[in-house]
Amino acid sequence: MDSSLIKKGKIMAKVYGYSDDIVVIEHLEGGCTEIDCYDSDVVITFEDGTVILVGYGKLDKAIWWIRIATGGSAFCDLIPCDDEDAEIYSDVFEIEAEAVLWTLAEERQ
Repeated sequence: MDSSLIKKGKIMAKVYGYSDDIVVIEHLEGGCTEIDCYDSDVVITFEDGTVILVGYGKLDKAIWWIRIATGGSAFCDLIPCDDEDAEIYSDVFEIEAEAVLWTLAEERQ
């Protein structure tokens, strides 16, 4: 089933990795946040309570991985990537909530 058919609101944030050292948060209201994270994973918290982890080196390839650590109340979609030659060589996370906090993880996953 096409997940876009069940979306009730608007995607407020889109998260993905770029290069080998930047995590991008695109904001619906405009602009984006680039998190410099060379050799570190990133923890992102959203206003609905969702928490995701983002890191580089999925399947020992040049691909960014994203994991949902804590589910919140907002609709979200995690689109996997397994192709390091893809235009966006990253899992992509979309959510109907804004990111409110991002930090570097204390340990790599």
